[in-house]
Amino acid sequence: MPVWLWWVSGVVIVVFLSQVAVITVEFIDRWKKFRQAKAYAVSVGKPLLVVGRPGNNRIKVYTGGDVTLDLDPGVLKDCPQGGCVANVCCIPFPDGHFGAVFVSFVLDYLPSVDDFEKALDELSRVADKVFICHTRPLNIRWRYLPIPDQVSLWIDPKNGKLKARPKLW
Repeated sequence: MPVWLWWVSGVVIVVFLSQVAVITVEFIDRWKKFRQAKAYAVSVGKPLLVVGRPGNNRIKVYTGGDVTLDLDPGVLKDCPQGGCVANVCCIPFPDGHFGAVFVSFVLDYLPSVDDFEKALDELSRVADKVFICHTRPLNIRWRYLPIPDQVSLWIDPKNGKLKARPKLW
């Protein structure tokens, strides 16, 4: 086998293994944050809001909350006990109704930074505490595949807050 083919094979293997690691970290983060959100909601005696229906996951990392909000009407089938079809930028519940809200891979699919900021304000309005999972920047599927109208999420090293900017490509 030519040397260049060995080199290409090595690069492919390294990229594949790095993506397995990135996706594993995302799943572990999702699993931990869902359990933290659920425990917090129970501790304050308020319901848990889940944004992003669990039916979208190939591997069930979490279940629905007391209320599960999604744009897809399939949420009513996946979460018959508390499915709600609504936009995360306009949540149809009163201020402070939920103890916690768990947002799973939703904010990185919003079309603009303004929508991201509206969604954060809305989530903070309806819940005491917000738990957010988002796609890691090293995830090649999200970073390089052309999915129009997305924002890029990142954690600001200066203050540790989640920020958004328009996706550059």
